[in-house]
Amino acid sequence: SQESTTYEEIDSVAYYSNLSDSHVKANKYKHALNYTQKAIHYSIKNNDSESHAIQTSNLGKLYYDVKKYDDAIKSYTKSLSLSKYFEPNSTQAVSHYFIGMCYMQKKEYNKASSNFQKAESIYNSLKITVASDLIKLQKGIIYQSKGEFDLASNIFNEIIAKPDNQVNLDCKAGAL
Repeated sequence: SQESTTYEEIDSVAYYSNLSDSHVKANKYKHALNYTQKAIHYSIKNNDSESHAIQTSNLGKLYYDVKKYDDAIKSYTKSLSLSKYFEPNSTQAVSHYFIGMCYMQKKEYNKASSNFQKAESIYNSLKITVASDLIKLQKGIIYQSKGEFDLASNIFNEIIAKPDNQVNLDCKAGAL
């Protein structure tokens, strides 16, 4: 077997996605953005609409991480548009969740709430419960920001009362 690998042989969505992830971990967002865009172009070139939707969602997360909320919303919305004919999936739920997070940053709480509800609905249909407390926390913050302190307090207390695990510790910290 031949050990040398040419650039063309490793030109793939997974390859670029992994390079992007490693650059995010190294806090090199410019490089991560470049590799995510290469993954998007590769998925377009190969008519892979599922990968195109996933990578476009990943692009939204990069924009979110660097506080470019309008660009993030555009990327997540495009990802949702690309995947509208797919069965409900976690990429759609993540896209709605982070659109909601972007609107939270922009203090557009009704739009945020609408997207959190969509994310929650998809997660529930997929029987994924991990995100439930994160969404509840955001709902509590929305209630708090609207001056609905009793509703916010009920949600925060519900989160705090849960047994500790690695996933909900961040939620509990946010609820305190």
